[in-house]
Amino acid sequence: MTQEKLDEYTADSGFYAEEGVPLSDVCRFMMRGKHPDYVDNSSVKVLNQKAVRWNEIQEEHLKYHNPDTDMFENRFLSEGDIVVNSTGVGTLGRCYYFRYTPDNMFADSHLTILRTEEDRLDPEYLYYILSSPEYQKKILNLASGSTGQTELLKRDITSIEISFPDIVTQKKIVKNIRPFDLLEKNNRNIIKNLDICAQNIFEGMFSYFNINLSTLKRDQEIDLPEGFEIKKLDDILSLEYGDGLPKREREGNKYPVYGSNGITGSHKESLIQGPGVIVGRKGTVGAISLSMEDFWPIDTTFYVEPKEDYGMLFYYHLLRTVPFQHLQSDSAVPGLNRDAALNQEVIVPPLEQAQYFSEKIQPLHKLRLSLKKENEKTRETKEAILPQCLLGNIDI
Repeated sequence: MTQEKLDEYTADSGFYAEEGVPLSDVCRFMMRGKHPDYVDNSSVKVLNQKAVRWNEIQEEHLKYHNPDTDMFENRFLSEGDIVVNSTGVGTLGRCYYFRYTPDNMFADSHLTILRTEEDRLDPEYLYYILSSPEYQKKILNLASGSTGQTELLKRDITSIEISFPDIVTQKKIVKNIRPFDLLEKNNRNIIKNLDICAQNIFEGMFSYFNINLSTLKRDQEIDLPEGFEIKKLDDILSLEYGDGLPKREREGNKYPVYGSNGITGSHKESLIQGPGVIVGRKGTVGAISLSMEDFWPIDTTFYVEPKEDYGMLFYYHLLRTVPFQHLQSDSAVPGLNRDAALNQEVIVPPLEQAQYFSEKIQPLHKLRLSLKKENEKTRETKEAILPQCLLGNIDI
């Protein structure tokens, strides 16, 4: 059945209580956030478009605001708020719904905050409408501006028209869709905690001998246990350039495509056999990613080629202890100098101990991959069911 036929069926079935209603009629608040007075750290968090992901706020991308500088109270976020990324190619239209009140966090000027008339339109229901493929396409079509910096203006958002059933039916639909989001979030937390656990086990190999990896400095005198050595990265690995793969040339979803900050898409072909380690070269400098499957690293990254048989999982956890960020160049697009990176010194244990670590930690990382695959299936199922729920074509 075509989308047009589905729309006709829905209209004829009397599913909608209200049809073609502009968002401005059902939202009591629709405003852009405010530009912060940035500081390195404070108790006041700033939500930005980079931190807004589908069904997730990535806290590592939050910024901070000077608490001595006043900020409008209505830009602070609370339970029931929806934020919509309103600038930028590739991120515009991405939404997040707050099921809780975050601690002292407001939205910056690249986000639009939506608050509904809740007796008429359930905010979570609106979130699902805006995140559906149909409305994501509408939002992108409304965007204006140059290729490099598209913009979703307030007048564009207010003019978006939606149709919805009565509030009781809305809540029933939300109750059926929400478990998909909660399952994905729960899996994501487990994935994160497993990674933290693995890193703690890795660093425990050194802390057992009172070796603090974070304080290693050139020419520092360290009394190392037998078999442990200080080496330059260039002694144990090489950093190879990834290969460009524009989004327009990507096909299929068989293999992950890695950018400087992790997975950025998929492709029918891979470039490198997994497991492999990816290092952010341009953009998110020094970010370390692990792929447990074959993958394609693009040209904003390096990938690791081992010179010693320590095991790729050892290399992954080792590189996470190296402070690459301070090596970035002072250009418009920050970059990691390969020679400077390879000149960094690290402490390595005896070969047999590194190999033992890689072998024993592998099941943990395989579990992380399994949970990631489960999340992919969960999203696919949700994306298939969501439009039919919103159209009233699934009995709730």
